[in-house]
Amino acid sequence: MSTLMLNGKEVEVVVIAANGITDETASLTNLEQTMILAIDAALKADAEFLHMFQEAQLVRVDSILGLKDTEKGRFYLRYKHSKGMTEYFGNVGKKLKINNKRGVVTVVVKS
Repeated sequence: MSTLMLNGKEVEVVVIAANGITDETASLTNLEQTMILAIDAALKADAEFLHMFQEAQLVRVDSILGLKDTEKGRFYLRYKHSKGMTEYFGNVGKKLKINNKRGVVTVVVKS
């Protein structure tokens, strides 16, 4: 596990290779960072997310390399908030979609 500064906050990063083995030395690529920042920004702009998870801060990201960027579950994000923790799965798609009940967010990112 490594750490990375995202939006001025230290975030734990876990990179899981396609074979399912965690690479302790790997970090996010620039494109992956862009995708994570887009997912985080989409959630923090969503009124329902903000209402449900006050003071939510991204604290951990798992990058699952065995999945395509467009597959659900490509990224696992853990947020600490005023009442505990919550988890979201993020991916890239053709349009923005946020399902707070399922903890799934799809964002548009041009590579």
